[in-house]
Amino acid sequence: MFYNFIITNPKKYSLSESDILVEGEKCLMISNKLIKFVSSTISAEHKPIATPTEHLQKVTLINKLKKLNCMIEQSPEVIMTKFVNSIWQKYTFFSELGEQFLSLDDMVKFFQYLKREDLMTTKVLEKEYRI
Repeated sequence: MFYNFIITNPKKYSLSESDILVEGEKCLMISNKLIKFVSSTISAEHKPIATPTEHLQKVTLINKLKKLNCMIEQSPEVIMTKFVNSIWQKYTFFSELGEQFLSLDDMVKFFQYLKREDLMTTKVLEKEYRI
C-alpha cells in the first residue's frame, strides 16, 4: 500500500526535491477540496447506497483531513510528499517527520485526472516500472 505524508517545517530535514509532491498553500487547497468532496458524498447518501461501514470511513477521513488542515494552517512551511510503499525505509523516515495523509488509491479516486505514476517517488518508478 502506498501513502503520502504532510511534513511541517521541511527545511529542518534533508528532503529531496523528487520526494515533494506539493508545497505550502497547495497542500491546504488539496485538503480543502477533499473535505468538500467527501462531505458532499456523505450528504448525498440519504439513500441507502452506502453501508454504515463506508459512511463511518468517510466521516473518519473528514475528521483526519480537518485535523491536518489545522496543522497545515499553523505552519507556513509545509510539504506533501509523493507516495511511498509502506514497507520501504523511506516510509519510516517520512512517518517520523510528519502525519500520514492519504493512500494512493484514495488520491486517485478523489482526483481522477491524476496519474498514479506521477504521484509516486522516482524510486518506486525505477523499481516497479524498470525505468
